[in-house]
Amino acid sequence: MEFIRREEPYSGYVIRTIENGKSYRVAPKRPETPDDIAVCDYFAGTGWAPIRDLTEEEKAEYRKFVASFR
Repeated sequence: MEFIRREEPYSGYVIRTIENGKSYRVAPKRPETPDDIAVCDYFAGTGWAPIRDLTEEEKAEYRKFVASFR
């Protein structure tokens, strides 16, 4: 899985990925559960919602990618 860090208006820096030609946000589902990471899509009227959890391998890649910015 390829991760992209980009700055977005009102959100600051976010992590995104592209699957099937569509861009998705990758983030923890809740702040209190930082290891529960999901691919999220934006739904009008409700905002960002998880559509699938990352696999253990994808989570390791995500953590490595995020650590490179600290």
